[in-house]
Amino acid sequence: MSEQGNFTLIGTTTFGKGTVQITRPFSDGSALKVTTAQWLSPEGNSIQDIGITPDVEVSLHPFFTTTRQLMSEEDFVNVDSVSDFVMIAQMALDFLDYNPGRMDGYFSTQTLEALNAYASDFSLDSVDQLTPMIYRSLYTQVYREWYTNKRQLDPQLLKALELLQP
Repeated sequence: MSEQGNFTLIGTTTFGKGTVQITRPFSDGSALKVTTAQWLSPEGNSIQDIGITPDVEVSLHPFFTTTRQLMSEEDFVNVDSVSDFVMIAQMALDFLDYNPGRMDGYFSTQTLEALNAYASDFSLDSVDQLTPMIYRSLYTQVYREWYTNKRQLDPQLLKALELLQP
C-alpha cells in the first residue's frame, strides 16, 4: 500500500487492526474500552479488516508466526501421538536445520531422530519422548540463533537489502 513515496513494502499482509483502543478500569472490577484513534493510510484510507498488503511477499519461518505455548513440567508427549507441542518442536527443529520430517504435530520416529540429533549436538541426554526440558531448550535455541544471526536468517531483511542493491 505504498500510496505515497517511491518505496517497496516487504513482508506479509498485516492483520488489519485499524483502531487504537484504551481500557479504563473501574474500582468495581468492570472496564470500559474506548476507541481513541484510527490507523489510516497516507491517503486517508482505513486499514480496518483489510490490512496492508506488501509489494513483495516474504514470510518468516512458521515458528515465528505460529501461536506457541510453553510445556508445563507434567507435559510429556510420546512417539506416535499428536500435539501442538510437537508441532512447535518440529518447527524449531526445522528452523535449526534438523529435519523433523514433518511439521504437523504428529510425533513420528523421524521427529524423534531429529530431537536426539539436536540433544546430542547440545550435550543433552537422549530422549524417547518430547519432554519439557528439551522443548524449552529448542525454544531457547531458536531465539538465540535468531538474535545472534538475524542479519543472515531474517528473509524479510535479506530481501530488503537485496532490493536496495543498485
